[in-house]
Amino acid sequence: MRTPHAYFIQGPPGTGKTTVICEIIRQLTARGERVLLLAPMHVAVDEALRRVGHADGVLALRASYDDSKVREELRRYTKSRLTAEFIRKARTPQTARSGRWRAEAAELRGERELVSAAIAADQERARVEQSSAVVRRDRADMRARYEAAFAQAARDIEEAARALAGSGTSSPRPSGRRRRPARRWRPRRRPAQTLVQRLLATVGAGELHRLRAEDALARVPPRGRC
Repeated sequence: MRTPHAYFIQGPPGTGKTTVICEIIRQLTARGERVLLLAPMHVAVDEALRRVGHADGVLALRASYDDSKVREELRRYTKSRLTAEFIRKARTPQTARSGRWRAEAAELRGERELVSAAIAADQERARVEQSSAVVRRDRADMRARYEAAFAQAARDIEEAARALAGSGTSSPRPSGRRRRPARRWRPRRRPAQTLVQRLLATVGAGELHRLRAEDALARVPPRGRC
């Protein structure tokens, strides 16, 4: 039975030749091999098929040029009826795998949901980081603008303070003219809030020049009447 070579089985009828052939078929199919059984008569093939056709692991196919030559109870192994026979053997509680397949499908669905949630969380984290970077950049730009504006305001205030400090000095009178009796003159006083509040409200070079011009006009004494 274990010889790797081909050999002949010879004997008179009833000595177990078909039994040996069926045992060889069972062992070969158990190892995953395929077997081609030939015989000069339909009866010999049908007898071997009757014994091993229903065995576990055996998927038999009865080939014949005329299915009417095949025994009636063995015609389910013919090509025209083979599909129904395979389904009949597959649909048994012992060989059913639908429960295991459903469990695997449910496990795969759970893994897919976890992967989808991880991808969504990563995308949300990237969006938040991008938004935070934009906010930090805008805040830095706004701080730079505010610092530049405050520095300009400080320079304008300092320049205005120097202009106010120089307004107390009297301008020299031109020589070569007859002096007239000087009248006691008092410079016009501005309200204390005018220069500082207006300077803080309108910080700019144009406003500062206008204030300087007004202050220069205020320092000029009024001329007496002739």
